[in-house]
Amino acid sequence: MVTTEIDPAAGGMKIMWVEPHDSGEAVMNYTIMIKHGDSDTYETEMISCNGFDATVVANKYCVVPMVGTLPDDPMNPPSITGSYGYVLE
Repeated sequence: MVTTEIDPAAGGMKIMWVEPHDSGEAVMNYTIMIKHGDSDTYETEMISCNGFDATVVANKYCVVPMVGTLPDDPMNPPSITGSYGYVLE
């Protein structure tokens, strides 16, 4: 499950997720993709939402700047995948 909220302190959109069932293995990284507008185009945002960063993996959230990064329609949820499959797409 993925949720989003505005983080006024950071000036961005906070993307949070629940760790998928891991079959007893640690999740090592996530692929976080943001959909652009109403197209079928998803892109990773590796600067502020790097799913390979140990802090992002441990916290299960990242904050994406609202200017220049988010899609035209902020209601398009991000797609988060972990080592064991999709959390949300």
